[in-house]
Amino acid sequence: MQAKPSVFKSTAWYGAGNLILRAVNFLLLPLYSQVLSTEEFGNYALILAFYSIALIIYQAGFGIGFTKFYLDETDSEKRKTVFSGILNTVFIISVLLSTIGIIFKNQISLLLLGSSAFAQLFFIVFISLFFENILFFLLYYFKILEKSKFVVFITAISSTVNFLLNIILVYFFAFGIEGILISLLVSNAAAVIILAPFVFKDYA
Repeated sequence: MQAKPSVFKSTAWYGAGNLILRAVNFLLLPLYSQVLSTEEFGNYALILAFYSIALIIYQAGFGIGFTKFYLDETDSEKRKTVFSGILNTVFIISVLLSTIGIIFKNQISLLLLGSSAFAQLFFIVFISLFFENILFFLLYYFKILEKSKFVVFITAISSTVNFLLNIILVYFFAFGIEGILISLLVSNAAAVIILAPFVFKDYA
């Protein structure tokens, strides 16, 4: 009988986390529409679409596979081995994909935006994808551990960093799309750094 309240509580917390993410995106839209030209906004939309598709490739279903192998083990040391093995795999794949993306950033920029002049933006994109993929896996791990409050707390910190940096870089310093992407990169990296000490004890 205790399982249902636990599920409802976790669902409520994750709902709050999703609300925070959507609220930040909603609040930033007027800022983007004010400071970005029509062409810049169009380029940003294309980059965002590419980012979303690339992230799916990065994740490659590791979360589902991890859940199965992790929960099948009852021994804590074996669970650490499973966690460490998949985290290592996620890290290696993230490095490889980001390296390939950075090597071909000029071609990707030319293909998507019609010019290689935006290659620097894709450099930032692939670094951010690296950190976001690591972050996704770490948060997924804490979800399996049913630490919903902690997951939402990290999500809130990351979203706050992203929001504040957007205000500073995009509005005050007029960095445009580059400012948006740097904000995303820093917020992802900051969350990974914060999580690192918490997962170190479970790393075999």
